[in-house]
Amino acid sequence: MKNIANILITLALLAGTANAKWWIFGKSADDVEIKYLTINSVSADESGKKITLFKETLQDGTVKIKGKAKAGKNQIGSVRISLDDKATWQEVKAAENGAFEFFFTPEQGKKYVFLLEATDTTGKVNKVDETRKEIEVSAENIRGKITEVLDAMFEAYNKEDAVRFISYVSENFAGDKAFLELAAKKDFNALNNINMRYTISNIASGSGKIFASITFNRMVFVNKTGRSSTDGGTTEFVFEMDGGKPLLYSMKQPLVFGLSDADNVATGEVIGNTASNLELDETGDLNYGTSVTFSNPDRSSYTRTYIFLDGSLESENGFATVLIGDIGVDIMHIWIKSGVESKVISGKSLSQVTLADLTSGTWNSTNPAATDVSVGKVYGFKVGSSYYAIEIESNNMGDPSFIIKIRVKSF
Repeated sequence: MKNIANILITLALLAGTANAKWWIFGKSADDVEIKYLTINSVSADESGKKITLFKETLQDGTVKIKGKAKAGKNQIGSVRISLDDKATWQEVKAAENGAFEFFFTPEQGKKYVFLLEATDTTGKVNKVDETRKEIEVSAENIRGKITEVLDAMFEAYNKEDAVRFISYVSENFAGDKAFLELAAKKDFNALNNINMRYTISNIASGSGKIFASITFNRMVFVNKTGRSSTDGGTTEFVFEMDGGKPLLYSMKQPLVFGLSDADNVATGEVIGNTASNLELDETGDLNYGTSVTFSNPDRSSYTRTYIFLDGSLESENGFATVLIGDIGVDIMHIWIKSGVESKVISGKSLSQVTLADLTSGTWNSTNPAATDVSVGKVYGFKVGSSYYAIEIESNNMGDPSFIIKIRVKSF
């Protein structure tokens, strides 16, 4: 009884301690890691030990820090941030998946020493000192210099002027300047009536580089198909100064320039990008899905069906028969197999469809799934937990034999 009483007293003391650590019970072999950390949209990994923010680009005069901590199979129990080199700490609310946001209003000319501490529910902590970063705010008008260069690059690209465009690219371009020049020329051969616009969202500097985040809208005419396509989103550029002039050092996906060779031109991808952005394949066509041809010698006797998972085509006996494939396509109908759901996606081309278009709204599980198979129509499908979208590329309306081409994209 005495031992039990001692245990109860000890537990009571622990519970009553103001700084009681509720995670002290349990052990874990998993380390606490910071999966990503951005300061005003600039990756902390890329900006070096010091980062300078520019007062003119601070929205509402605030600094926004976003990140995500992970602890293997365990949950993140707490997140704290220090802006004065560990002298004081501020608690930050974290979501169940470890994601967090933190805002503060800086003073111009003051240096902030940032550190991040994330603790999981077993008491393990990340390597705090590795997150150390000095943050300062400058009154320098850097936006004007970056805007001047971006304006010139966008204008040269819209006018398909490769020589002028490449003159704003650094010799140290991370993706290889020669690859970018060749990719731009391929873009100009594949596209026509290029019309792009942008807005600067944020500018920061660190490690001798200037980081610019922009939002953009783009409309192009694809020469091979004779069709126009649009997209937009958020992307990032990095510049280095050369004789007082900013020159392009690197670009991230989604690409604005060099769509014909994304693998050799882009350096990384913007965190959190969910948009479906344009890329060009080796033939000069938009690379936004797989082309599939349905050829049926007798639509009254057979149904041509398609399996999304492996991309195989089947010929099933009977009209409107879909037992093997996920969908069946005919000149006037689309049918779905039992268990597959469908929806109409209006006002968008396949290149513009995002996962959000498929995960929101209502689904249909009855046949026919569609009665309009005209060119340009876009439909979404849910097969188990997987999502797909198709766009009708051509339909010769043959009867009883026909050929229909669709483009398929998985999400």
